[in-house]
Amino acid sequence: MSNINNLSDAELERLSILMEEMAESQQMISKVIRFRYLSHHPKDINKITNKERLEEELGHVLNIINMICNSNDLDYETILKYKKIKENTIKSYLAYN
Repeated sequence: MSNINNLSDAELERLSILMEEMAESQQMISKVIRFRYLSHHPKDINKITNKERLEEELGHVLNIINMICNSNDLDYETILKYKKIKENTIKSYLAYN
């Protein structure tokens, strides 16, 4: 290990995968905003909807989060704690709920 972050190669790999999966989720969110949930890429012969592709990408995000927590890089209970806090605070900022 000779990186400046003092992260192991495995930690770096997991964080890189998380970043990649989150970027892919962002891309699908953009597609949903631009083209709606139920549309699909015009060249997709299987006609997989943007909704299903977003669900797939979010599943990938959840998978790597579980891998990170199972490797003790992050604590799942702490993540859930902040999820609960966000549930309570975001409501006042939503225009539509």
